[in-house]
Amino acid sequence: MIDLAPETVRPTLRKVTRGGLAMIIFCALAIFYLSYNLVVGDRGILAWLRLRGEIDKAQLTLQLLKTEKLNIEKKVNALHPENLDPDMLEERVRAVLGLGRPQETVILLRRNESHPPIIDNSKAIHINNK
Repeated sequence: MIDLAPETVRPTLRKVTRGGLAMIIFCALAIFYLSYNLVVGDRGILAWLRLRGEIDKAQLTLQLLKTEKLNIEKKVNALHPENLDPDMLEERVRAVLGLGRPQETVILLRRNESHPPIIDNSKAIHINNK
């Protein structure tokens, strides 16, 4: 028969040896290191969210540039000799050569000034419209 006297029953807890304690500490540190890099590392969650935002901004910029490209292509097509639009041609002549009609006042806008100078129509070159 088994003797169940209190002095013969030992607790079932094992003693942790130095090697076992070192292994537990090593595993805990490895888990902490991997968890930290999962969140904060170069390829972690925070980096992924930041890159996601940059991708969204780049896609928006791409859409804006595509729209601008289409508008420019329409203007270029309107200037082709096969389908020349007189209004577009007049607009380009006015913009490039600075021409205007006698009853018009030409206002030159400079990109860096908040109040552009106004040029009197007597100084502008006039077009005779038939």
